[in-house]
Amino acid sequence: MTFWPRAYTVVAAATAETAAFDVWELIAGTTKGLILLGIDIGQQTEVGDAQDEQITYLIKRFAGSYTSGSGGNTGVARPPTDSTAAAATFTAETMNTTQAVAGSGTLTTLYQSTYNVRAGLYIVYTPEMAPRCAGAEGFVVSLAAPADSVTFTGTITVGEIP
Repeated sequence: MTFWPRAYTVVAAATAETAAFDVWELIAGTTKGLILLGIDIGQQTEVGDAQDEQITYLIKRFAGSYTSGSGGNTGVARPPTDSTAAAATFTAETMNTTQAVAGSGTLTTLYQSTYNVRAGLYIVYTPEMAPRCAGAEGFVVSLAAPADSVTFTGTITVGEIP
């Protein structure tokens, strides 16, 4: 079976961070779920050997009642990768300095690992491995606190699925 969701990108504008934060918070509309297609996280300030460090990242799925993160950007653009596609039905926030928490719902960690801050993180999911969520659920992609101030930026590619 071939599966081609409508794909959208969400850009996290370059922001200096010193503590743990949510790079993206993606909330599915009520009638369509989401599938993560790719994640690209880079940085602009750690360029020498002395700044080399490993950053922990987490990809979490939430369901039910949860407390959204804050302190970042809300109402972020979600342009389609196909210029003829319909507008996105999901909402997006970026660079929340107060992280999302479970509340009475669930916030499940699907992936946790580290990446080298100077090399960046680049993930393209195969259809079988791609994290998915149902309508009214969503995803949070978080980074642990860096050792010093780092200016992070990135793009996540998300598909809307029936």
